Amino acid sequence: MASIVFGAITFALGYAGIKEGLTVTLLARLSGFGRVGSVLISAIVAVSLLGWFGVQNAVFAKGIDHALNGMLGFEFSAALSGLFITFLVAFGIRAIKTAASIAVPIFIAVIAFISIQILSNLNVTTLFHTAPQGEPLTIANAITIIIGGCIVAALMTPDITRYAKKTSHVFSITLFTIFAGEFVINGLAIMLARALNTEDVVTIMT
Repeated sequence: MASIVFGAITFALGYAGIKEGLTVTLLARLSGFGRVGSVLISAIVAVSLLGWFGVQNAVFAKGIDHALNGMLGFEFSAALSGLFITFLVAFGIRAIKTAASIAVPIFIAVIAFISIQILSNLNVTTLFHTAPQGEPLTIANAITIIIGGCIVAALMTPDITRYAKKTSHVFSITLFTIFAGEFVINGLAIMLARALNTEDVVTIMT
């Protein structure tokens, strides 16, 4: 249900981007939010991305610290990884594209290797149907958590789709993103977390 709602919102915003050829900030300004409203939306996106930077950097730093057997400590590792990512971003899209062309294939290979190593000796069907630990969530809470974690990506979709040539491209992007991200990657993450009885990403990776 959450993926359907998320997909509908993402496609609608992406469709607006390709039709108008504008960023989400300009779309917001021209669709009734005005200058102040568009600035507020930009501020919300910026704060959210700052939070995600913190989350991603923490995972990066924990991985570095673990690989070096705690020699640097988490705080120093976080400072180094944060500076590295900031330095990379400062060089623009080309630097990020180059880094992604290296990191993404490695990430996919590592995830595939870990999944095969851990799940090959387990009954995946039984694992999938195992009751999750902790307090159960209501449907409303689950939908809120899932969409809340992805809504900034939906908001930024026009910034990407305004360069698309066909509406079908927007639909394909939306469908592939949800299928690959929500179902494949997150599905594997859930099963790996259940198999190892931990939610810590670094523990799963190591």
